[in-house]
Amino acid sequence: MEKIPDSPNFHEVSEERKGLRKTVKELGDNEVIIEKHYKEPLETVEAHASDFKIDNFGGLTGAKQALRKQKTQYEEKVLQDGANIDHEAILQTTPEIGEVQKVLEDIADLKDFRMRRMFELLSPDTSMSVRKRNEAVLITIKEEIKSKEEVIEHVDPLVLRQTELVEYRENLAESGHICITPGVERDLEAIGDRMLTGKPMFLHGPTGTGKTSLARYAATHFTGKDPEMIYCSPQTRESTVFGKTGIRPARGGSIETVEIYGPLVQAMIDGKAVIFDEFTALPKEQMVFIKGVFNKKVGDSMNIVGNGIVEIAPGFQMIFTANLKSEKNPERQDLPPEIKREFEQNNLEVKYTPPDESYDIMLSRLLNRDGTLDMSFYDLNTTLPNLCKVMAEIQESYTNETDKDVARRAGALDASGKTYSLKDLVMTQGSVEAILQGWLVEKQTGKKERSFSEFLDDRFKTALTFKAYPKEDRILAAKILASKGFLLTLDAKDLDLPQDIFKLNTIKQMRGEEALSELRKESGAVRHLTLKEVAELDPFGKRAEILRNQAESLLSGEVSESDPFLSSLNKKMGKIFGKENRVDVSEISINYTYTNPQTNKVEHQETIDVSIETKLTDFISFYKTTSVDLPPDFEDTMRDIWERNFDEIQKSIEENGFNDILIIPSTPDIGDLSKKMKMESGYYDGINSNTTVQTLDGIPFTNQNSDKPRIILYHNRTLPEVQTTTGLDVHLNITAEDAMKLFKQHPDKHMTLPDFLILEAKIFKRSNIHISDWNQKSGQWLNTQSGTRLVGSYWYPDDHELDVIAYGSARQNSRLGVRPSRCFY
Repeated sequence: MEKIPDSPNFHEVSEERKGLRKTVKELGDNEVIIEKHYKEPLETVEAHASDFKIDNFGGLTGAKQALRKQKTQYEEKVLQDGANIDHEAILQTTPEIGEVQKVLEDIADLKDFRMRRMFELLSPDTSMSVRKRNEAVLITIKEEIKSKEEVIEHVDPLVLRQTELVEYRENLAESGHICITPGVERDLEAIGDRMLTGKPMFLHGPTGTGKTSLARYAATHFTGKDPEMIYCSPQTRESTVFGKTGIRPARGGSIETVEIYGPLVQAMIDGKAVIFDEFTALPKEQMVFIKGVFNKKVGDSMNIVGNGIVEIAPGFQMIFTANLKSEKNPERQDLPPEIKREFEQNNLEVKYTPPDESYDIMLSRLLNRDGTLDMSFYDLNTTLPNLCKVMAEIQESYTNETDKDVARRAGALDASGKTYSLKDLVMTQGSVEAILQGWLVEKQTGKKERSFSEFLDDRFKTALTFKAYPKEDRILAAKILASKGFLLTLDAKDLDLPQDIFKLNTIKQMRGEEALSELRKESGAVRHLTLKEVAELDPFGKRAEILRNQAESLLSGEVSESDPFLSSLNKKMGKIFGKENRVDVSEISINYTYTNPQTNKVEHQETIDVSIETKLTDFISFYKTTSVDLPPDFEDTMRDIWERNFDEIQKSIEENGFNDILIIPSTPDIGDLSKKMKMESGYYDGINSNTTVQTLDGIPFTNQNSDKPRIILYHNRTLPEVQTTTGLDVHLNITAEDAMKLFKQHPDKHMTLPDFLILEAKIFKRSNIHISDWNQKSGQWLNTQSGTRLVGSYWYPDDHELDVIAYGSARQNSRLGVRPSRCFY
């Protein structure tokens, strides 16, 4: 009789029942918690357990077989759940990910199958007919892999990137901390190629590069079996490795001799890998006793003292990991010459993860189950990338010597040009993963309400106050961190280090509490990003470079603007990966959300799309109709400003919600400009109505940088609307004196009178409305002076005029404010 279709997985039921019973036992007599949370689930699982009947499976044998199958199914389910990825939710938003995953899995399976056939082909026990078949199979596999890789080449890069992040997240769940990034994949392929020879493999590299984890993963992946482990130390003996003869009681009270196999011999018998971890911790004389195994191959017999003769089964492989003897590891042993020769062609240096791959691993670890991610744009685009760069600089200082530029920036270069390098302290991928795991736990428990940057500084404090490290190490590491903008929330006394560690932190030196407040605000502005938005992040320009290279290989040189395919490709490069490709960057698309920090309520959401090409066409048409003469290189100049400042423009839009731009040529003659920008009844200058605004009371205007072409980001709304949709302070009702202070502090964040005239005229021409309407409290202080007085302006609807008036320092008005903006030259 077959198992009834709707019966539960009894292995899962058994595991769940054991867990619930254990928890209830731990609670003892706490009836409140048991009654509220555990009584009903336990009753349910007990009822499911009572449904188990051997007869339903055709007897005891059938029941055992079914339970074994259910155990396998349960373990697969646990593994899938452990991946912490809700594939159903992800595929609902981007179903193409499932298709791409399937192709990538097919490629991986084909490569693994190819490896197994190669092992079989190289085995001396393989018959000639099998060899010939395998040779033909390998040709077909190569063709299949190529055809599937061609499919991947035509996948939308953004979909491919999303799939990559999901794959990384699953890697981390399955292996704990091995993520198959391009660098790891290259190392695995190198290990696999060397394993085909059957020769011993030697992995070496500095502390924290993941040599042992990589060896374990490679051994299991290529042989399908978990490796035997030998943890080397001065106390390791030959019997620990090979085994020994022992005794045990036998029938009738007698004693019998038994063979106790060591891990090396067990690996030979079972046909799997054996890993000698930290091999250089062995004394030299003990390394040599391994040499006798080096030249043995699959099928050979070996006489093991005390264990007799064993035959080496297919799949046997020796892998060694070690830190080489160096200034950092003086206690390690040099490899004897005869051992060095064995490893000469079969060694691999395992290096630290490069910053761009570290960033990808961090993103993957931070993903929610549905592929979304909760973090501020500031932390994603600044904090995490800088953390990766700092980690690389600290690793470089630890493995080699402190880079001169890093030392100079961190103030760690002495008068003679010498630098101190780290002796013991090093930040590894494992260190960062522990930090991120702590951040996820803190968010889940809600123990503290603080930004990611504050949390990060606190974790740095834990490391930098660990006095097991030399003080010189802690000082240098702190200086490197501070030079990248970290430790902003800490003081030197918090770290028990000299005050000068912050000397090169220009942000902290110049702005003090304001910098700290701004950091908390930016880091605390958490956004809920979709997987697509996460995939669009590219702070290292890595995917931009890949796509650009693909485009260049297609173009073979010049880009034809008339080619629709190339035009489409360039736009995609600009929108998705364009930060580093200035020529091709033309568009920005941002999903902006403003969450009120007091109420934690989303007050405004908006998709902001800005295209420099569209805006150029629009403004050139506007200037043509208003008879503004443009220089012949106007378009090239504006594109250059856009491209040079693209990162900062995008960042400003992301952080401030700017939803429009002004493209302005050089405007030194304000009288001529005002004549061409005239609207309705013209202007009022505080004395009378005019056709132009040339001066105020005969005093010329002072406009900073009005002689330069510029791009200005602004909000296409009245000032009160700006405040409610972004939370930015528009400074209504401040005095002229306070406005002047703001302008002096941040001159590139405020409009001048020429900018304002163009803004008003452009919006009026397009929408027939006035953005600075007096009745809507949207008048503006401008970064323009007439003598010592500050200029303010607004549209006065009763007279259909634009008022331009200069005010003394004490003047204020509840209808005048400061419009947030950002100017780029």
